[in-house]
Amino acid sequence: MYNQTRPLFGEQSIFKQPADKQYFAANEPLYAPFVKVNALLQENNCQTLGYISGGDSWEYPFWALNKNNKSFSMYQLDTDNETKQLPQNTSSNIIIPDMIINIRGDEKKEEQISYMSNPYKLILLDGVFAVYKKDL
Repeated sequence: MYNQTRPLFGEQSIFKQPADKQYFAANEPLYAPFVKVNALLQENNCQTLGYISGGDSWEYPFWALNKNNKSFSMYQLDTDNETKQLPQNTSSNIIIPDMIINIRGDEKKEEQISYMSNPYKLILLDGVFAVYKKDL
């Protein structure tokens, strides 16, 4: 019955905390950056998100924070694991994201990147988050 990160009683009770904040109960320092980045996605009417991450990166909050947007979709880009061998972006299934988030900590974040010959411009660099918007 006792759960330190999601207690039933007290000020931090699951009955007193908003659901979106509860996703971060074990990772509270990530709450503000995730909410800030997600607000930027919504301000820019992002429907298709490209996601570049490392092995233990956390994408679930973006799904949860956008659950009411039925047309929101997110795709992992630039995979570097065993799924890399699977067909991605075949000619009948080309995905061009509106925005791209890079949270891979092991690489320098450039002012501009390119994906499938489409330019993307850096619009936010906040901690591990580099957010790019398709440059029209």
